Amino acid sequence: MVSEIFMPKMSNTMTEGKIMRWFKKENDYVEAGDAIVEIMTDKVNREIEATESGFLRKIIKIESNDDIKIGEVIGLMANSLDEELPAKYNNQNLNSLSNERENVKITPKAKKLAEELGVDISLIKSESGVIKEKDILKMKENEKINVTPLAHKIAIDKNVSLKGVEGTGINGKIVKKDVERLLDNVETEKDNDEYEIEPIIGVRGIIAERMTKSKFTSPHVYFFKEVNMEKSIDLRKFLNHKTAESGLKLSMTDIITHAVIRSLIKHPQINVCIEENKIMKYKNVNISLAVDTDRGLVVPVIKKADKMSLSELSLKINETISKARSNQLDPEDFIGGTFTVSNLGSFDSDSFTAIINAPQAAILAVSSTKKRPVVVNDTICIKPMMNITLSVDHRVIDGVKATEFINQIRDYLENPELMLL
Repeated sequence: MVSEIFMPKMSNTMTEGKIMRWFKKENDYVEAGDAIVEIMTDKVNREIEATESGFLRKIIKIESNDDIKIGEVIGLMANSLDEELPAKYNNQNLNSLSNERENVKITPKAKKLAEELGVDISLIKSESGVIKEKDILKMKENEKINVTPLAHKIAIDKNVSLKGVEGTGINGKIVKKDVERLLDNVETEKDNDEYEIEPIIGVRGIIAERMTKSKFTSPHVYFFKEVNMEKSIDLRKFLNHKTAESGLKLSMTDIITHAVIRSLIKHPQINVCIEENKIMKYKNVNISLAVDTDRGLVVPVIKKADKMSLSELSLKINETISKARSNQLDPEDFIGGTFTVSNLGSFDSDSFTAIINAPQAAILAVSSTKKRPVVVNDTICIKPMMNITLSVDHRVIDGVKATEFINQIRDYLENPELMLL
């Protein structure tokens, strides 16, 4: 029996995905439960397991950066290698990179070099129409690079070197879109030796697209506040001393996030999202945390954070950050956020503004805590001060509400005992 492998729906919001790699080759035997293909959405990568044992008879959709809609057939499984495939798939072999050409013109030296290096000259397309030694060497150079078959073929056809190209696929593999971006910039790079061009692709491209849309769709208004972190720092030291034996270690991110959550409970008009001219007022606080990873910025969500104690929140934050940096989050971990915290405190940041994570209506930017002179009771003192910036969508949140909210965060951080009330 021949069965179809479909592009799966991995979350409620997913409409399409990309194939990053096949773990099996055509005609390989597959055990039920084996990882067979890796799929990427705009949020996360996931390995898809075979639901039954059999043979991977045909790969319909190859590794590429092209979007494939949910439900499209990407491959065929069969109980045996003798079973006949459905007629509509007989002539499909999208994974083939064969590009045989008759009457290939090649110089004697290039032909000899190709034989020595084991290069298939039928895959080479030369700009001059005659394959030369440099074409053979470029082909061999590209073979050593971590690249998908389709991206490799495009590079060969366009006669470009992939050396130095940073891939956006799994484990840095170069995919189709990487080569296309390279080709877009080739002419500019030829006459420019003053700087290098890095295409905006992969995760960075997705972030750029979303941030641009948010910036030009949501009218941003910013509110700034200085916070004396002396009591919060003392609280953290005290609690960590008390919980040392249990292994729990609170971070300033935990305390700041907890203060934000308590403030959102008191000011629910900030805990909203806007879509299609509708305001969604959430009953729970689902806090989004901006996390820097080697694949770029990701923003996972901690759902129902308002139901957690400080210690429970701390454990969940640590777990979420760890999963984000090891690429173990599920698509569901990125949806449903109602407010975002972007904390650059550990990166020596004096102050910054953050772009709203649409469709949310607000985001808090947290900078580093640094000792600065401040006036306390008409006396100049040195205190650990932190700058925070609240960005709000002015369509939904007015200035008074935003000011009350950021003042509430300040009050909780400067007097953390108030969070017990």
